[in-house]
Amino acid sequence: MRQPTSTPARSQFTDWHHAPPHRFIPGSTYIITGGTLYKQHFFAKGQSLRMLQSFLFETAKSFGWSLEAWALLSDHYHLIASADDKTRKLSRWLQRFHSVSAEAINGIDGCRGRQVWYQYWDKCLTFEASYWARLNYVTNNPVKHGLVDTAVDYPFCSATSIELWWPSAMRRKLKSFKYDQIKERDDFDPLPIDWDEPWRG
Repeated sequence: MRQPTSTPARSQFTDWHHAPPHRFIPGSTYIITGGTLYKQHFFAKGQSLRMLQSFLFETAKSFGWSLEAWALLSDHYHLIASADDKTRKLSRWLQRFHSVSAEAINGIDGCRGRQVWYQYWDKCLTFEASYWARLNYVTNNPVKHGLVDTAVDYPFCSATSIELWWPSAMRRKLKSFKYDQIKERDDFDPLPIDWDEPWRG
């Protein structure tokens, strides 16, 4: 497994520092999966994943969604997110997220107007046990795909944020929920991160 050649500053990839609400909101919490067109690896480089994560945080905040878990990979992403106000449209947030990230990666690659995202799939979570199992599933998705041995070694998922900001009792609760039998759309084959530039603190 490919690892960074040096250790990044913790703050570099953990700036979603808002503590999760630690409460399940039936009818307002979703698991979301998005995939690139033809499962292309548009986000295989550290630079592109940093950018994608930044847009995720910015647009979630702008549209009033609370991110509780995320995993961003070269050809897809998984999110757990909730919103107290049901009038906040999930589709509007994700359309914006896809639009700004596609425009940015196309600018980097010199491919103006290229379609980047294929579509997304969402499921409203209605049972608390399902919620916790999927939180664990999303956070450990890089492990599932064989990119790292432990999720905290992958900087573009929620594992480090959980390690830094969640109380120990909540972390133990999360780890107690098995996720190996979770059935979600995940027929992707992401690439290891191409560390295209030195780490910056």
